Amino acid sequence: MLYTMKPILDKAREDHYAVAAPNVLDYKTIDVAIKTAEKKNAPIILNVTFETNDDLSTFVNYAKDKAIHSKVPVAINLDHGGDYEQIIKSLKMDFTSIMVDRSMLEFEDNIKEVSEIVKIAHTLGCSVEAELGHVGTNIGADSEGMLGSNTIITEEDKKATFTKVEEAVEYVERTKVDCLAVAIGTVHGLYPKGLKPSIDFELLKKLRDAVKVPLVIHGG
Repeated sequence: MLYTMKPILDKAREDHYAVAAPNVLDYKTIDVAIKTAEKKNAPIILNVTFETNDDLSTFVNYAKDKAIHSKVPVAINLDHGGDYEQIIKSLKMDFTSIMVDRSMLEFEDNIKEVSEIVKIAHTLGCSVEAELGHVGTNIGADSEGMLGSNTIITEEDKKATFTKVEEAVEYVERTKVDCLAVAIGTVHGLYPKGLKPSIDFELLKKLRDAVKVPLVIHGG
């Protein structure tokens, strides 16, 4: 069954469970993800990026066909959507949901850009995820040895980008997003040697109690 993320995550929030959102990298991982969800009788979100496949339109159509014939609810989500052109192309490809990642922008700029896309996406029946705070990466240095601006090195790096509860409430009210990705200590990629994972569950609870839409956790 093909769904947007909104009804899948709204029900998860209401009934107190999480929904897995694996990144599908090829046709085989689409098949495996959906078969596993059916085996567990659980809804699933297929995360797709523009870098996934050279022929992304065909890839998404394959995922849609598998989702339509699935026994469980399946959403197809653009993960970490980039510039405006990429977002519009995704909507034309019939992604059922899109993530608009403007988490590196200042608060007001983030709201402005996301709000604009929410209006378009909702008109087309597509749900929208956005990120406030910033889930950094541990991928590390580039070819010249320079660290990216969002590279996590220390615990202080992480905490500096944590989502603030008051801002999250205002952000959701103003943007009208369907779900919100928050920064609570998870990061993308592998941890550098000596840096142990730590998650602020107390902050997560405060966000869950204050924010009116489902929360999304990125990173591994």
